[in-house]
Amino acid sequence: MLKVRRLCAAGSESDKIEYLYDAAGKKVQKLVTEAGTPRSFIYLQGFQYKGKTLLFFPTAEGYVNYTPAVYGGSLENQTVITPESYNYVFNYKDHLGNIRLSYGLDPVTNALKIIEENHYYPFGLKHTNYSSGWNSFQRIDEKVSLRPGRPSAPLEYKYKYNGKEWQDELRLNLYDYHAMLYDPATGRRNNIDPMAESSRRFSPYSYAMNNPVFFIDPDGMVVTPGSQKEWNKQKTAVSNELNSLRGKVNKLNATAAAKGWSAQKLAGKIGDMNDRITSLTGTMNNLSTLEQSSQSYSLNKIAAGATGDTSYDPATGDVVISFGNTANFVHETTHAGQFESGDIAFDSTTPGVTYANDTGDEIAAYKAQYAYDPSSVSGLNSTSTANSFSGITVNWLQNLSDSSGNKIYAPGGAANTAVYPLNTNSGRADILKGYPNNSSLQSLPSNFTYKSITTLKFRK
Repeated sequence: MLKVRRLCAAGSESDKIEYLYDAAGKKVQKLVTEAGTPRSFIYLQGFQYKGKTLLFFPTAEGYVNYTPAVYGGSLENQTVITPESYNYVFNYKDHLGNIRLSYGLDPVTNALKIIEENHYYPFGLKHTNYSSGWNSFQRIDEKVSLRPGRPSAPLEYKYKYNGKEWQDELRLNLYDYHAMLYDPATGRRNNIDPMAESSRRFSPYSYAMNNPVFFIDPDGMVVTPGSQKEWNKQKTAVSNELNSLRGKVNKLNATAAAKGWSAQKLAGKIGDMNDRITSLTGTMNNLSTLEQSSQSYSLNKIAAGATGDTSYDPATGDVVISFGNTANFVHETTHAGQFESGDIAFDSTTPGVTYANDTGDEIAAYKAQYAYDPSSVSGLNSTSTANSFSGITVNWLQNLSDSSGNKIYAPGGAANTAVYPLNTNSGRADILKGYPNNSSLQSLPSNFTYKSITTLKFRK
């Protein structure tokens, strides 16, 4: 039995879109009638047809575009003038499943070409003032090639934001989320959320709890964390490095036993790998702590080489971990763990403000980073080179320079790093030791502690 959903253009009963679903609720057909002309789209387990003609079918990396053959001759004696063509298209997605870039190989020039580039505002509206053109596979002069798109050669693959299908027929301009049609221009759905009772603080027409940077709504029903896939990827990378080091140490121990190496020779071969194993084991434990926390954490992937950060977002209530690569991820999640343990805190109203961050906290983060990738720390610009755990010292830290030559961890630097151990329970005396050059702190009341700050965001 088929279920039907019908949309009609304003002021017209003849211009309409009808969606047909099977008994399990899967979309199987879309019927578009415009200016009296019907068009049919068939959905068959990822294979998509326009009328009776195949358009494309999915792969793990994107999809395969189909261009039908061209036939000649009479109906009784048809001959193939140009054979059918199957061309791979690869999609680059971000952590929310948004298709940002599609590219493929031009079968004529054998060169890679961009098919479509998409940039989105947070709620899904596409940027149109640049990269608005596209290429499509077109048959010209009996050859299929990638050429600039035009109205007569549209891009039939319309999956974009969150990987959902863009519905532009009848100038609808909505995304199909199965249980809803979503308008990226307003950030609202066109029907009441069937799960609205489970999130009463939000409008029943809201999308992704008004936080589309962290959450996605896969089918218009239940919101899921958009950072989970990236989190799993980074955690797997840390786990793989830990297992690799363990394997190397075990192999060296077996070789030493077989060849009768001295303890000194074995220690020289192993180097600091055991220390790295201990540190990475601590990182894995820390990641598990963050996963089990009642505090919500979200990931923000930034350009490799950019400065990472861990901060509180008052708008969402999330602690946002910004990182460029896995080594940076290890560093910043160490700071997130310090927030969990009460070593640091944030301001609940002002983004980017951190309290009680000291040199010990930063050294711990850099040592965790070194354990994953020593070169990511030894290559940093300081007055000395940190080629070992013991090389990551207060002096090394305070002389670290950013790309502009600024020593951000030095007393008075941009990171506002205390030189004395602090935590959320620290009082006036310890704070003065942490910032001996900040004369304005002398006016703090004698009974002052960080928890005296009414806007302090800390783990209780």
